[in-house]
Amino acid sequence: MRFGWLGVCAGAGTAQPVIALLNRHIGAVVQAADYRGMSEKAGSVALSSTPEELAKILAETYEQTARISVEFGLRL
Repeated sequence: MRFGWLGVCAGAGTAQPVIALLNRHIGAVVQAADYRGMSEKAGSVALSSTPEELAKILAETYEQTARISVEFGLRL
């Protein structure tokens, strides 16, 4: 179960090679020992994923949030 997550998004229409490059570099940062240590010290688990996996997480989060909003009658 996810309690929270952090993702990096690019603007609509960003070229696929740019997205792939960003994903490679962000993945390298997340795997770096100093970043992992900082994350673990803060009580987090440092993971990276693919743009497709993030899109799935975004969709799941939207669905969960929508259900909770309806259940509790939340409105803007």
